[in-house]
Amino acid sequence: MRASAIRYLSACRFSHRLAAAFWEKTVQIWDLDLREQVSQFDTGRVDGSNRLHLDPKGERGVVAAWAAGAKGGVACYEIPIGKLIWHRPDLRRSQGISFSTDGQSVWFEPNEGRVQRLDALTGDTIETLTGIQHIHLSPYSSEVLMEKRSGGYVLRGVKDFAIPKITFAILDVAFGHESLCLTESTGPVRCLDCRSGAELWRYEPGEKNHVLRLWHRESDGHYYGVQWQYHSGGPRKLLRFEGPSGQVEEICQLDSWEEAVCSGLDCLVASSGEIVSLSNGRLMGRLDFPQLEYPDK
Repeated sequence: MRASAIRYLSACRFSHRLAAAFWEKTVQIWDLDLREQVSQFDTGRVDGSNRLHLDPKGERGVVAAWAAGAKGGVACYEIPIGKLIWHRPDLRRSQGISFSTDGQSVWFEPNEGRVQRLDALTGDTIETLTGIQHIHLSPYSSEVLMEKRSGGYVLRGVKDFAIPKITFAILDVAFGHESLCLTESTGPVRCLDCRSGAELWRYEPGEKNHVLRLWHRESDGHYYGVQWQYHSGGPRKLLRFEGPSGQVEEICQLDSWEEAVCSGLDCLVASSGEIVSLSNGRLMGRLDFPQLEYPDK
């Protein structure tokens, strides 16, 4: 079987740049306006979908590895040329890496130990959080959803709210202006009011299904997600969740194993290279991602 060699994607909030990475090593930068690859560089550190992230303006990118050392740790690169800005070889066992919503800092989430906030310009540690496993930031306000290592979640804003944990792990979180959506592995999608912590609606994807990714679309106030039947595989579905009610609409099927949303172009980019309109699911174009031969099932 011949299919896309791209395994991980990261899009910018205020730019039309996209980072597309192979397993473990190479990162490509694509211009979504031109539908062209503008650069490629090797990092030796990209080995997970939560370990590649572009800043909101598409000017810097961070990658993280499981192992520490000269070819591991966390590194920050200038985009699109791939020039190394800083490297933290002491950081290891990354489960997540992401820029803050203002692009001024980087959140490093290890498998064990303290979450660290790093200076985006130097890589120096400027804050540590104890007892936290993952952190999810709102791009619209100061609200933060924190996953505690002891179990359960805390929605932190003007007032803190405890959010019950239903399954063993969060798959993704998306913030709206006054609400957030979270999806858990093998569990439901829940929409919560950020002002009270109350559950507004819930979507059950069905047995042996879960919603892998979530995004908020500012133009219509709706949430979008990708649902997958993990037991048998098959195509993934792009879903729209109506903002106030949670009413679900299937937009289209996706031939992919990774997706990213570019807010500026109002589209979803799939690992297959397809660029899909969020409004109607129509194909807007295609990126010529490199292909690879995979063993037939």
